[in-house]
Amino acid sequence: MRRIRFFALSAGIAGAFCAIGQAPNLSRMDVVLRSVPDGPVAKVNNVNITRLEFAQLYQAKLIEASQLSGKDVPDGARVELGLWTLGTLIEQELIYQEGLKRKFKSDPALYDQAYKSQMKLLASMRDLKPEEVEAKLSEAERKRVREEVERAILVDTMRETILKEQGVDVSDAEIKTEFEENKQSFARPETLHLKQMTFPLPKPGPGAEKKRAAVRKAADNALAAMRSGKSFEGVLKDVAGGDNPGQGGDMGPVPVAQLPPPIAEAASKLQPGAFSGVIEGDFGLHIIQLIEAGAGSNASIKDAAPFIRRKLAAQRGEEAVRTYCDNLIANGADVKVYLELEKTLRLDPKYRELLKD
Repeated sequence: MRRIRFFALSAGIAGAFCAIGQAPNLSRMDVVLRSVPDGPVAKVNNVNITRLEFAQLYQAKLIEASQLSGKDVPDGARVELGLWTLGTLIEQELIYQEGLKRKFKSDPALYDQAYKSQMKLLASMRDLKPEEVEAKLSEAERKRVREEVERAILVDTMRETILKEQGVDVSDAEIKTEFEENKQSFARPETLHLKQMTFPLPKPGPGAEKKRAAVRKAADNALAAMRSGKSFEGVLKDVAGGDNPGQGGDMGPVPVAQLPPPIAEAASKLQPGAFSGVIEGDFGLHIIQLIEAGAGSNASIKDAAPFIRRKLAAQRGEEAVRTYCDNLIANGADVKVYLELEKTLRLDPKYRELLKD
């Protein structure tokens, strides 16, 4: 079954979902969000890309990066992520507008599958059932979700059209060459599928010890709640939705070598379904739950081929779409950028240090 690319859609739907939970907190701005103008960040053929759209996608990707590494994302990497976010939103709008010009229509069956997928996504964000999420959405919010799904399908259809028109393909010979040249990298490392609850610790400074004690108490309370029988998901929902600094969720299977040593060590002592005590890392306190441990193994070309094909196709596809969008701009598409991230940050005396991270 065809799978729709929802990496930009998820941020848009999160906006509609704010009425159910809490609105994104934009007050705790990092080095990138401090540079975002009050108005739109860009305009594509008189269509604004708003500050909120940028902040939602940027923050969603920032959380992903933080959960994967188990560490705070350094400022230099945040700048790169901010530039990627801006470019992605401009590209999405250009492609969407081209799809409208070509009068693409979505397949009803594909739309239904995509809509249900998004209801499940929203449900997972608040530990609800999909039907409960839909019931909590107003008609206006449901309409917005439907529009976002339609948009994602149209963008995905336009992307596939671009790849076909430009003849983007990956041959079996290229897959074999890639495998032979990088055979070791396709070995499957030992993995741990974890759920993580993180309590960020304050940076050193006035009042830091008091704040640190409050964070420790929040982590201890969360651990006590689980030991009394409450589920990991239930405690995470309470912590993330209250005044405590907790955040986190399902990390998916992660190679052991990529995990911070304190987390890897704690996880190695757990049985599937069990959770750890409070773990102190470089950037915060953590509580983890082990879902599953996967053994490492060598990969054959048969095992690696689907991954290699997707990887090469994605690389060439991104290049093809980028070239297509560049041509649109060269041929008259009007793109104005108001978020001059690099220019703004150069005024920061710590700019050079940021890029060293």
